[in-house]
Amino acid sequence: MNILLATNHLFAFTGSEITLYTIAKFLKEKGYDVSVFAKYVDPGFTGVFNGIATLCTDLRQIQGHHYDAAYVQHHTTALEVASSFSGSPHRGWRLWAFSPSWNSRRS
Repeated sequence: MNILLATNHLFAFTGSEITLYTIAKFLKEKGYDVSVFAKYVDPGFTGVFNGIATLCTDLRQIQGHHYDAAYVQHHTTALEVASSFSGSPHRGWRLWAFSPSWNSRRS
């Protein structure tokens, strides 16, 4: 299964970056093919996804790919992704909502 994870930026290992990394790592460990799109990436951050996901900064780089599901952060990024793919969410993509894995361990 091919999964697209998208966010507006990858600048530091905080907030949305941690969430995206956690999801990408989990999916890779489960055997999924993962791509990550971020419009703005700090050059020092590019190696974080090595061995986990393909990282791109331009949607044209992945426009020909087929994705079975997408997780998109930030509203403007969601609009960009939806307009760039013929299989956008309103045309049958599976949309996933993730909770941090620690949430399932609470009792």
